[in-house]
Amino acid sequence: MPWAAARLDRSKAADLVLVAKHPAHHSNTALESFLMQVFTKHASRVRELELDLLILSSSTWTEMFSALQPSSLRLHSLQLEPLIQGSRSVSPTFPNGVLETDNLRSLVIANCDGPWYSLSFPTLTTLKLHNIRNRPPLIEFLELLRGLANLQVLDMGNSLPRGPPYLGHIDPVHLPRLQYLCLSTTENPDDVANIMSRISCSSTPPTIKFLMRPGDLGNYANVESSFSTFFCRLGQYHGLPYRALRVEGKDINLQAWNDDSGSVSMDRGTV
Repeated sequence: MPWAAARLDRSKAADLVLVAKHPAHHSNTALESFLMQVFTKHASRVRELELDLLILSSSTWTEMFSALQPSSLRLHSLQLEPLIQGSRSVSPTFPNGVLETDNLRSLVIANCDGPWYSLSFPTLTTLKLHNIRNRPPLIEFLELLRGLANLQVLDMGNSLPRGPPYLGHIDPVHLPRLQYLCLSTTENPDDVANIMSRISCSSTPPTIKFLMRPGDLGNYANVESSFSTFFCRLGQYHGLPYRALRVEGKDINLQAWNDDSGSVSMDRGTV
């Protein structure tokens, strides 16, 4: 890709938006080589990085970032969705040490491991993590959320921390600007319940989605209690009409009501 390299050299110090995608049926060694060249010469200029790539192996993925120095990527947005050719059971790891996260506003990661939960994100507004294998203890994840005062979008799919539901008294994590919340799992619904019982928000009532479709619903009572806790906290800020919540059905049906008689005041929905 000599034309692309020439344009990069002529653009001098302009900020870069780097988007790299190619068909999922084969890897592209020329593209991988070009990315290595960009990271070697222009890493400090990249502000947005989006990689949706099929790669030959984990070593190929690691090699692409090998020339980067610590904290050399000063991104505003990072989106990664790599897939290793011939394997859906192995996730490559991103070398998080190359990130400088003070100005990172959007982090969207799927199928890519790394110590995402141990980083500091003082300006983050969007956090989407899907199919992350190396997950932290529940208490560490809650501390991460506690530092995300600007968070507007929280979307977690098969990436929630696992941990015992009973951790003693922990003050709820308050997310004052949250506008969209999606928590999903095909594993243990308690992973969702553990988060729901420990967060609150005070912005305009957020769009909320819960996806839990494992064969075994786990601790059903814990799921129902956790959802009720979350919606009651939401009602305290917005005067919402419901005081309790019932969770039922194979795919989770939500019902809410505003008095002890169980009269429904919220649209039902399978989630």
